[in-house]
Amino acid sequence: LSLKTNLNNYFDPFLGLTTSNLAFLRGGYLVNSKTSEKQFGQIGNIIPDYGEFILEVRPATAEVNAKLVISQLSQICQTNNLRLENIKVNFDYSPWVPNFESNLFKTLSNILSSEIPNISLTNTFYTGFIDTALLNAVYPKVPKFVFGAGGQNQHSAGEFVEISSLEKATKVYKQILTKFL
Repeated sequence: LSLKTNLNNYFDPFLGLTTSNLAFLRGGYLVNSKTSEKQFGQIGNIIPDYGEFILEVRPATAEVNAKLVISQLSQICQTNNLRLENIKVNFDYSPWVPNFESNLFKTLSNILSSEIPNISLTNTFYTGFIDTALLNAVYPKVPKFVFGAGGQNQHSAGEFVEISSLEKATKVYKQILTKFL
């Protein structure tokens, strides 16, 4: 029984698989839990009895939410004779996908095509579990889109954006502002 395997069952043809990431893990033989910072024993040959972790799940469907993930984690823990304590949910948002049939999307697509000839619009607009999903939870009726300059090594060492990509993005945003202001 694996959380990752279970979550991979939640698939969207456009967004793909639901993904998960173990962002933080700490544990061991718990010596003191009364202080704000838990203290662990530092001797060998003792079976660890405590662990804490941060799990990030990027849902591909609205069916995947905190309640579902906690339920699946609880089942996995029960099967393995473990206990979940102190569950804290930081975010519980559905993925965001723009309305590709809307007039806004069609207008933006026309602007992109006019400024960047031969552009493939299939993967041009960002979707999924991105910051816009957070905005969409608060402002569901406000039109939204995500577009920006491309680059290499996003969110990792050596991240960069090419000047030519910034120049193209500048042209696109200038046209967007001209069109909508």
